[in-house]
Amino acid sequence: MIFLVLPTLIIIPMSFSDSQYLEFPPSHWSLRWYANFFGSTSWMQAAATSLKAGLLTMCAATPLGTMAAYGLSASRLRLASLVLPVLLTPIIVRSATAPVMA
Repeated sequence: MIFLVLPTLIIIPMSFSDSQYLEFPPSHWSLRWYANFFGSTSWMQAAATSLKAGLLTMCAATPLGTMAAYGLSASRLRLASLVLPVLLTPIIVRSATAPVMA
C-alpha cells in the first residue's frame, strides 16, 4: 500500500511549488501551475475529452461487467466454466507481472 500511496504524497506538494523545476519539498508555495492549467483552453479541452471518455467507458463497462458476473454465477452451463478463465486472464497477468512486496 505504501508503494502505491507514497508517490502521490510526494507529487501533490510538488504541484504547489513556485519553482520552474520540480523540487521536493517546495521552497516556496504557489498556485502557479493550477492557474496555468485552468487558464489554458487546450488543457481544459484535453481534460474534458478525458472525462467524457472515462464516463462513457464507465457507463458501458459497469452494466456489461455486472451482467457477465451475474450470468456466470447463475449459469449452470459448461460454457460458463470456460468463459470465466478468459475474463480473469487480465487479473492473472497483472498479478504475475506486479512486483512482490515482502
